[in-house]
Amino acid sequence: MMYGADVQLERLTKLGDPLQKLNEAIDWEVFREPIHKRIRKGTNSKGGRPPIDELKLFKITLLQHLNNLSDSRVEYLVNDRLSFQRFLNMELGEKSPDASTIWLFKQKMGKEGMRELFDLFNELLTANGVVKREGTLVDATFVEVPKPRNRRV
Repeated sequence: MMYGADVQLERLTKLGDPLQKLNEAIDWEVFREPIHKRIRKGTNSKGGRPPIDELKLFKITLLQHLNNLSDSRVEYLVNDRLSFQRFLNMELGEKSPDASTIWLFKQKMGKEGMRELFDLFNELLTANGVVKREGTLVDATFVEVPKPRNRRV
């Protein structure tokens, strides 16, 4: 018997979760070496927190690009959406990278490095016969605006 998140993920699968299909179509390990070349500087320090997997950070930047999301918005949605968490191979409740970590990853990669990764991603999509359509998630933010005070006399 399935419970909670498993039921929801099964429902998403039946509805044709495009992120799951993307995970099945792409061998993400091909991105590891180009990322390492850009951001891993030879340090043998054993102190501090273990680094976040670079593939996870790259996949987050893909989610940003495909959905036109800011760093803070993608941080929120990674924590909120089961489909995003499954795409990132995260366990329910696992700590996700925050907005500043996502920003720092993109800074370390640089524009040229990110372009290289996105070009490789697009090549893999084409090779696998997958069509990419970009979209926008609706941001339901409520903003107070002043009431018009114009009166006709």
